[in-house]
Amino acid sequence: MHDNISDVVHVEDHAVTWGQFFENLRWVVNDVVIKTPENLYVADSTHRVTFMINGREVQDISTESIHDRDRLLIDFGDTSDSTLQKEAKAVPSTATMYDQGKDPAACMSNAKPTMRERMNHLL
Repeated sequence: MHDNISDVVHVEDHAVTWGQFFENLRWVVNDVVIKTPENLYVADSTHRVTFMINGREVQDISTESIHDRDRLLIDFGDTSDSTLQKEAKAVPSTATMYDQGKDPAACMSNAKPTMRERMNHLL
């Protein structure tokens, strides 16, 4: 994630999984528990953890590789399938804009930043 943009995940390796991403954030995310530094959500008889990648329900995201322009929804509760589909469609799709722009961290974008831009980004 760059520049505090919270709805775009920047991945430079095709083997990175959603599980690794959340581990880096110090979150535990699985089909039973969502644990963030501030909150703990535990599935029970009336609340479930649901994962959707690109509108498709997935049982376990920990081993799912992150692909370019994937859209991930994580839901906790007793949300209906139709509501989940609506929420999945509402997940921002802004990755294309960042794919085509300059990357100040010298990652693998099409435009190569100058050394000055790299240093400014670090400082």
